[in-house]
Amino acid sequence: MSNTQSSVESFAAARAGGLEAMVRLLFDRAEIEDIVRRYAQAIDSRDHALLRTCYTDEIEMDFSPTVAGMTQIHFTVDEWVEKVFQFHGQLTATEHILVPEGIDVTGDTARCYAVMHAGHYKQEAHGSPYWLISGAYDMYFTRTDDGWKLHKAGQLVRWVEGNWHNHLEAARALQEHAAE
Repeated sequence: MSNTQSSVESFAAARAGGLEAMVRLLFDRAEIEDIVRRYAQAIDSRDHALLRTCYTDEIEMDFSPTVAGMTQIHFTVDEWVEKVFQFHGQLTATEHILVPEGIDVTGDTARCYAVMHAGHYKQEAHGSPYWLISGAYDMYFTRTDDGWKLHKAGQLVRWVEGNWHNHLEAARALQEHAAE
């Protein structure tokens, strides 16, 4: 089932449940959208504590389209946040733009498909210092006592532009650090 169809069904169920169900669905969707934006803001501002607020304690991430060997790997939140900043810490600046295109809330679980446009800049680069990744994240959330938290995500890449060599260097350095 597509996210659009799931969203249609979520709204229909909320309407059938009355005002309380409608407000709850809107609040759930707003909180999930906030996590998606917070994720991008935390990476770009290099805010470890803010990034940590996005996740459950144990997470599953698939970033294999851009980092070889990162297929459906389980991490603690602290391990994941460290890896994110080991990778992005090699760069001078980043700009992640994430736009939720579909949010399906079913009870205490939710799925969000977010379009991604991620610009990267490395001042000390070999060749052009710029590269861009365009794609999406398929994100899965769980309702916790502290609100919604991301527990699983996969990265999808549609196209890449610019000096991809810089990205590959950063990914290799991340893998070498993990092997130590």
